[in-house]
Amino acid sequence: MSAGARAVDAEPTSSAPQQSSPGVERSSQPAEPGQTPEQSAPSSQQPAEAPVVPPADQPAEQPEVLPLEPPSADPSSALGLSCPSGEIDFGGGMLVPGRTYTETIHLGVQAKGAWTLRMEKDHGLVGEATGESIPSSCMSMNVSSEGEGVSFVAPSGAHVGDGVTVARGSTGEVPAATQVTVVIRVYIPWDVEPDVYRMTQIYSAFAI
Repeated sequence: MSAGARAVDAEPTSSAPQQSSPGVERSSQPAEPGQTPEQSAPSSQQPAEAPVVPPADQPAEQPEVLPLEPPSADPSSALGLSCPSGEIDFGGGMLVPGRTYTETIHLGVQAKGAWTLRMEKDHGLVGEATGESIPSSCMSMNVSSEGEGVSFVAPSGAHVGDGVTVARGSTGEVPAATQVTVVIRVYIPWDVEPDVYRMTQIYSAFAI
């Protein structure tokens, strides 16, 4: 079984004033036959206008400077989630029918403000060679957390399902990490063939 993590973060954007450089237009005219480019140039040129200097008692006009937008105070701007990636193999050996096996996942929620942690899955455990399935009803979880501000954890023995809320909590103005421990339990039924069974679980943190 493989596990992954993602943090759903509505990242604020800042709109800084844009600067642009004026373009320089150039034009060229072909020289008449028998003339050099210098001879083909017009003989009369307009004298360059002298720059206008404001009086001493009148300050020069300053360009308008747009203020930058302050950083967003949205709690989601400090949202993060750490989770072990890779496979959870329940010991890596042969799983005997009729027995229950466990594996522990340690999650870290980095948040400022209220948050919720959810789990999604693609399907039940499916055999690579046989295609047989161990249903999600054979899997359950125990969730615990000693982090401050945790207001809810999934009840003991909750089934591993799609969109299940694993935990909820809230932190103060200073971003803080909250550790959440999830113990996955799987029961191996008697009527499945020996095989490598796989499923994918995705844990997501949301600002609320």
